Amino acid sequence: MNTTQLAKHYDTLTADERVSLMVAAHKRRDSAEIDRLEQAAPKALYWVRHDCGIRRGLVAVLQHSHAEQLVCALGFQWMYAFCLESFDDATPDPRWLTMDLFAWRLHVHREAWRLFSDEHDVDPDTLMEGQPGHNLVELFADQVDRSFEALQERLADCEPDTEPPTVDETIDSYRTLFSEIANPWS
Repeated sequence: MNTTQLAKHYDTLTADERVSLMVAAHKRRDSAEIDRLEQAAPKALYWVRHDCGIRRGLVAVLQHSHAEQLVCALGFQWMYAFCLESFDDATPDPRWLTMDLFAWRLHVHREAWRLFSDEHDVDPDTLMEGQPGHNLVELFADQVDRSFEALQERLADCEPDTEPPTVDETIDSYRTLFSEIANPWS
């Protein structure tokens, strides 16, 4: 059956069938077909609690921040172990910079999450504690926090292309994500 014949039945498709056809149209780069499928979809009216957008936005930022923190903690740990294996006082391994950047980003994401949570008057630890791997993040974050001043000194001389993100840049990205998720529900 071609798309013209199928289009006559668009209003009877189930949600699963519609999404499957939209993915197939996307694969073919057929934006007109995607539009036709979207336009023919029945509309539904839902009642949600007035805080739905805020909760969804907070969860999106929480999950994003936690994922970033977990990646940074694991990257820090992996690079630390790798650099220790090849440690040589005479020739410092350039991979130490990579480890430092992971440590910096871990610190930045933790601080941005704390500030973002404060803006929304929620306890940052209460939400973060339930995330998978949170204990691992805390373990490596404690190591980073203990040596943060030395880390700042080492990263002060970074080349512009390896300059690490700031807390302000990171929290701005959190605010943007939050707005994109929360505002359509407001």
